[in-house]
Amino acid sequence: GDMRSAGKWPVGLRPFDLEYLLPDYQSTFRGSVRKPPSLERRLRQEIDQGMINEEEDDDDDDQDDEDVREEDMNEEDIEDDGNPLPTENDDKHGEDSDGEGEEDEDEDALRARLLKERAEEERRKKQLEQEQQVLRISVERFVIPEALFHPTDVGLPMEWAGLAQTIHQSIEACDKHLQAALYRSIHLVGGLSQLQNLAQRLERELRCLVPCEYQIKIIETPDPVQHGWNSLQSMVEKAELGEWGISREEWE
Repeated sequence: GDMRSAGKWPVGLRPFDLEYLLPDYQSTFRGSVRKPPSLERRLRQEIDQGMINEEEDDDDDDQDDEDVREEDMNEEDIEDDGNPLPTENDDKHGEDSDGEGEEDEDEDALRARLLKERAEEERRKKQLEQEQQVLRISVERFVIPEALFHPTDVGLPMEWAGLAQTIHQSIEACDKHLQAALYRSIHLVGGLSQLQNLAQRLERELRCLVPCEYQIKIIETPDPVQHGWNSLQSMVEKAELGEWGISREEWE
C-alpha cells in the first residue's frame, strides 16, 4: 500500500510523509515530528470537500420536502381573486431595501479584511517554514529499515547477514538442547526496536529459517532504550559478581 501511494503522490503529499523539525536552541531545545504543511492542506481540503458533499445531500433532501409541502397546500390559502395572501415579509420589504446598500458595503469591507488577514497569515507561515531546519522523510521511513533485513540493498557486502539470519546463526551456534528455549525468548531492545511492525516482520523472516518444530516468540519490552541497562543492573544486584565475572588480569 505504501509503495502504491509513493507512485501516486509526489513527495510531501504522501499519507506516510513526515517532517522532523530540528530545534533552534532559542525557542525550542528538542526536535519534533509533524506532517508536512502541504499534506495537512490536502487532508483539510478532503475533509472540507466531504462536508460540502454532505451539505449538498442535505439541501437536496430539504428541497424534496419543500416540494412535497407545496403540492399539499390547500387552495384556501389563496384569495378568491387569485392573488397570494399578504405576508409580513411584504410589509417589511420597503424597510429592508433601504439598508441593503449599507449591508453590501459592510460585507465587502469584511470580506476584504478577512482576505488580507489570511494572506498575511500565509506569508508568516511561509517565512517561518523557510527559517526552520526541517528533515523531510518520505519513502525513507520503510526503505532505510529494510537494510536491517537485506544489507545488500544499500551496498553492503554480500556476506553480511541480515537481522533474521544473524539471530538464526547465533542460536544455531549454541548447544542443541538450548535452541528451543532461545527461539522462544527473543527480546527486541534498543532504539531501532521501536520501528513499527518490526516484531511481526522479524517473526515472519525467522519462520522461513527456523525448523517448524521450534516455536518463535518475539518479546517487545516496555522501555526498549533502557532495557539493556536495567537488565544488567538487575543481574549485578542479584548475582554474585565472582560467579560470572573475570578480573582485568584474567582478561589481559
